[in-house]
Amino acid sequence: MMSEIYKGYWAHSGLAEPDVYDYDYDLDGVLSQYKHAEKSFKMLTATLRQDGEEYVVMGTETNLVDGAPFPVKCMFIFTKEAGEWKLLRENIELER
Repeated sequence: MMSEIYKGYWAHSGLAEPDVYDYDYDLDGVLSQYKHAEKSFKMLTATLRQDGEEYVVMGTETNLVDGAPFPVKCMFIFTKEAGEWKLLRENIELER
C-alpha cells in the first residue's frame, strides 16, 4: 500500500528536525520487538486534492507498547498510482 517513492517524517518536541525514513522502513518489524504492541488510528479529516488524485488524511494514532500509550498527531498523503491508492508521504509528531 506504500508508494515506492514514499517518505516518512517522524519528530517529537526534543528534535530540531524530523527523522526521515523511506519505503524500506518496517514499522511492524519495530513493533514486533516488544512483548505487546498495537496501533490504532482516529481520523479527524480527509481532504481530496490534485483533481482527485491525492488525499490528505489527518488524525491521531496511538501506539500501545507494553501497556504504555504513545499518541501521535499524523498527516498521511495518499496518491493514485496505476488506479490504486498508495501512501506517498507521512508526517508523524509524537505528543509526549
